[in-house]
Amino acid sequence: MYVNLGLGLGLGKQQGGGGGNPPDPSPYLDSVIDSVVFEVDATVSGSYSGLGSTWANLTPIPADGEDRSAYDFSFYGTPNFVGTAGTTGAHFTLDNGADAFQIAANTGFIKKLHKTTGGTAWWFLFAGESLDSTWPFSTLFATGTSNGSGVRVLGINTEGISVFHYGEGTFQSSNGSTVPSPTGDVLVLASYDNGEITIWAQSTTKEEISLTPTPTTTDPDSLLSLGAAANGTGDPEISTARSAQWKLRTFAMGNEAITSDAVAADIISHIETRHGIDYTP
Repeated sequence: MYVNLGLGLGLGKQQGGGGGNPPDPSPYLDSVIDSVVFEVDATVSGSYSGLGSTWANLTPIPADGEDRSAYDFSFYGTPNFVGTAGTTGAHFTLDNGADAFQIAANTGFIKKLHKTTGGTAWWFLFAGESLDSTWPFSTLFATGTSNGSGVRVLGINTEGISVFHYGEGTFQSSNGSTVPSPTGDVLVLASYDNGEITIWAQSTTKEEISLTPTPTTTDPDSLLSLGAAANGTGDPEISTARSAQWKLRTFAMGNEAITSDAVAADIISHIETRHGIDYTP
């Protein structure tokens, strides 16, 4: 439910500053939760100005210690920016089978997302709008394929939000029961910790599912892609298994597991306030 109570608007963690004056609070998700490593948002001109081919990270100090720009995403193909930069109506769309967003190089954190030894817990957020009630299969992000190692989060119109784990060429998956709205605004928050999965899909009440990951220590076979599956050779998969059926507003990721409805509600409220949208009706 969208209620503007000022949650997540910089009332938490603060950055910078000095002397006797308090620093300016961050207006982004790092003011709500400390574990953010990246956040890209089409409605924020600091993330995309309407020009160029980079979707820039808004997180000033990624929680994994990487440089901010390590989580900038380049256009793969020609993603279409729609609207006016810095307004709530701004968003990206992807041409089916042609476009995506791709990181320049997988960071140490991204390389660990799927690993069962030396791995890491993580959470992932997507906010946008579904445009096609017949969409069958839309990848939100991916680092690997069934032929190698990695992880993938997607929506399936008959099965709900799904997490796929790839280890040494072996595929495991688990599906949540909540199916994203066939048309309309959608927010998905998913958390993973060695096979234990927590999902909030258009809700502030969690659903818990699990899978048994195949033991793996191998790096992912592809670069992190947003809005696309992976092809196993480093690039997004050129097929219909992508998010062409969505308006893409926000992607974000962090390096801890989230299991608390209260923490999830703060994150969701922050995005709802920024976009002026009720993502949990």
